[in-house]
Amino acid sequence: GPPGCMCRRPPDECDTDRSMDSPLANQESSGDDEDDPPADDSQVATECSTVCKYGLVPAMEWWKALLWCALGSAFAVVLMLLFRCSRYSMGWRLLRVPFGALICCCVWVPNWLANAPILAYGRFHRRFWLVVPIACAVPALVLTAQIDGKRINAVPAVITSCWVTFAICFFLLNVPLYASRAHRSLDSSIGPPLFGIHFLCGFFSWQFTRAQSVPGSWAYSIPEPVLGIIPPLIWIFCLLASLYFLKKAFLRRYVAPKESRYAWEMARRAESASADVLSDGPPLLRGDQEVVFGNVIAFLAVSCHNNSSLSIVTGVIDDGDASGCAVSLLFMFCSHVLLRTGLAQRAGVALVKHVWAPPFVRRGVTVNALTYAHYSNMAGCGYLAPLMLITCSIVRAIVRADAECVFFFDQEPCVARVLLWTLATVAFEDIVVATVRGLVRCSFPLAVWLERGHPLRRLALGKLGAGGYMWAYGASSMWLSMMVAL
Repeated sequence: GPPGCMCRRPPDECDTDRSMDSPLANQESSGDDEDDPPADDSQVATECSTVCKYGLVPAMEWWKALLWCALGSAFAVVLMLLFRCSRYSMGWRLLRVPFGALICCCVWVPNWLANAPILAYGRFHRRFWLVVPIACAVPALVLTAQIDGKRINAVPAVITSCWVTFAICFFLLNVPLYASRAHRSLDSSIGPPLFGIHFLCGFFSWQFTRAQSVPGSWAYSIPEPVLGIIPPLIWIFCLLASLYFLKKAFLRRYVAPKESRYAWEMARRAESASADVLSDGPPLLRGDQEVVFGNVIAFLAVSCHNNSSLSIVTGVIDDGDASGCAVSLLFMFCSHVLLRTGLAQRAGVALVKHVWAPPFVRRGVTVNALTYAHYSNMAGCGYLAPLMLITCSIVRAIVRADAECVFFFDQEPCVARVLLWTLATVAFEDIVVATVRGLVRCSFPLAVWLERGHPLRRLALGKLGAGGYMWAYGASSMWLSMMVAL
């Protein structure tokens, strides 16, 4: 069976599928396993249940997501304005270091206070407060460093500081405090892969935006319809790749070792296990790791959704050509609506019934608790980038005392049009999804290749905590600010 399936309970305790634990799940997912056949014969769901208790994966509430979009956009614009001012006045340049440190703290302090302690230690440890001086000291050193008598540009220096801070905190705080090798394995399978994927997609998105503004570059040899889908496609790939690694980590690095440890403890209590089993058991995995997975998915939803919108608008700001934006916005709208309403997944399940597909593809078209949490998080979180750009244009208009700077009318008339189109597309997407869910019973194909009672098969959500909101919007706002500055 799949990882984590220990088959320790009697069959009569597993007759009821407990994957529907909330009214929301009952309305928006298919409760009948017969409608969703297993991915393939080797992945038939066994009539067993996991023996450990698991919490719900937390997700954002749409009104809180919308509120945090407004707060994050305003805070990011203030930081961007101060960095711009630091380029022209000697007095302002003294603020490079504290504001660089503030950006680095917004990116990593919530993560190392809300997520890292649970991943590494199972609960909070006061040693993780060291992330604050580390996040302040690294930007101070990088921003004051000189190469050939010149200081490094502020934006590359802050990006470098984030990389260095992540590496130092990971090896200095996480590694020495691992409660067991199970914690080490789980932490290593989440943080470094997701950070690397996100950075690479950000780099490709930035390179694509730059190529559009350089005459004769490779972007000019691609047909306009194909060119238009590249910006949202980059971040859809980032999302799918990240969710794939999270699913693997949840199955192999969380559920499997937790179930193995529980089975070993039960055998030891019954004093019926062999001597070698009693002498050295599986490593202990402590803490509510579902909270960490929920926080990470919230960050992915905010970052990927808004980076896609941001790359569309900044591409127009750089080259002044809005010809491909209609394709980009239409592709982003259709793909998001199809995923959030379950239509894309249903079509994928119907397709793999009639054509051969690898097992991982058949499993990938179904919906588990992690992907379901992401689709729920998308409600209200896509306004961060449009609001940030609109607020930035208003601040520019005030600073320059020029009303034409509002909505970037002073650059190209098409920029304002695309910016408002992007905001309208995000709003229309939320309205369509809410309407469809209200009028039609949206149905998501369950991951029936997992055994009954598996935590990933349960499409029910908890509520995201304050630490999750702070990290998701703090890190995303600072990331978007750096992409705008670049």
